[in-house]
Amino acid sequence: MQKVFIVAAHQPSRALFWTVEYLSSFPDNHLIIHYDAKSDINEILPLEKRNVYILRARLPVYWGDVSQIQATLLLLRQALSVEFDYCFFISGEDVPAASNEKINTFLEKNNHQEFIHYQNGRGTYVDPYPRVLYRYPACFFQRKNDLFTRIKRKLCVYSRPLFKNREIAALIASNQLPPLYKGTNWFTLTAESVKFIVAYHDAHPELLRAFHGSFCADEIFFHSLLKCKPDLRLYQDPQATSHCLRYIDWHSGPHYPKKLDTRDLAAITRRFYFFTRKVSENVTDAEFDQFKKLVS
Repeated sequence: MQKVFIVAAHQPSRALFWTVEYLSSFPDNHLIIHYDAKSDINEILPLEKRNVYILRARLPVYWGDVSQIQATLLLLRQALSVEFDYCFFISGEDVPAASNEKINTFLEKNNHQEFIHYQNGRGTYVDPYPRVLYRYPACFFQRKNDLFTRIKRKLCVYSRPLFKNREIAALIASNQLPPLYKGTNWFTLTAESVKFIVAYHDAHPELLRAFHGSFCADEIFFHSLLKCKPDLRLYQDPQATSHCLRYIDWHSGPHYPKKLDTRDLAAITRRFYFFTRKVSENVTDAEFDQFKKLVS
């Protein structure tokens, strides 16, 4: 099973170095890394080798901003330069939750299915349309959550009808906006689906332009394009919490998602996952070694 792992990273985390080291040890794997242009690329250049490529064309990426979509498209386009059966989109804070062999076995058993999560009735539903129907101000793209910032955001929500996204409105009026869907932005897709998404974007460049000023639309853009693909085969498991098969804790806090430590290992090993995110940088070396054992 040939796999390509596209990685969105912004710091030289222990998780990034271990994940690249492990996955690149298998000749059928390729890794492609987009390192945030705000960060020093020299921090990760030692990772580069035959099957690990670091993009030189880099973008400054901001949380919740359209730059996240743009960086992902750069990675997907570069992924098409190698042969692969499946493409995994991961962050620089992810570590494998299963061995390369077990991942291959699972993919062979469920071959030609897409591992991407669309929100369903088991969680809180978030309407994707308000995220793109308006242009959001800078306070929405800051990870700060102090009282003043929360007040500014609340005021902006009440007044957002004044800031309608005219480009999105035009696409809706001309029936050119595909139906919008939302889910988890990390995915594992077949080569056919990656080709479809890139080709769809290239045929409709006005769509991405219209997403400028949207809020957290990386959870919408790729899901919506993929739904346009004929004969789409989505992986379904009524017992799975997420069909992208990532262990992510959005409930425990105090950070969202939670920064994981060894207390989370029991939950991670309870079911099959491709990856777990995101591992805390505050764990000791000995504690991080326990995460490495997930691939044994």
